[in-house]
Amino acid sequence: MKKTCLIQVFAKAPVAGTCKTRLAPSTGYRGAARIQHELIHLSVDKAAAFSPNTELWCAPSCSHPAFAL
Repeated sequence: MKKTCLIQVFAKAPVAGTCKTRLAPSTGYRGAARIQHELIHLSVDKAAAFSPNTELWCAPSCSHPAFAL
C-alpha cells in the first residue's frame, strides 16, 4: 500500500513591519519582509519536492503577490 504525505506550509504575507520583526534592527523592516518572501518560496519549493500534495496556507489572505507561486 502506497502512503500519501500531505504537507501544509503556513505563511504570513511579507509586509514590511508585520513579519520577521525581530530581524528588523539588523535588516530594517523592508529587509525582514524580503527575507520572509524568500523563506516562503524556499519552504514551498522544498515541500513540493518532497510531496506533490503540498498546500500553502496564507495569512491574512492569499491575495498578496508573494503567494502567486
